[in-house]
Amino acid sequence: MEREQEIKIMDAAVVIFGFDKQIDMLIEECSELIVECSKLKRGRINHIKEELADASIMIEQISRFFGEDEVLQIKEQKLLRLKDRIDASIDKWQ
Repeated sequence: MEREQEIKIMDAAVVIFGFDKQIDMLIEECSELIVECSKLKRGRINHIKEELADASIMIEQISRFFGEDEVLQIKEQKLLRLKDRIDASIDKWQ
């Protein structure tokens, strides 16, 4: 599926179903992902890929509502901070 079509679908979902309903869906999908992660820790791999996909869609959909560019900037800052922590950890053990 082309990126433009993905964006249209995500934006339409907020318009058609409403922001509150989509927030509820985000909560639901994240909780389902949490359950699958818990199962994974117990050695059971069931539907984690599906739940990762569902949660990812909802996160992106709501990110678009709040300003995708700003969310991406914050994400980049957090990744750089993580890189710094990784680098510091590597240096500490060498």
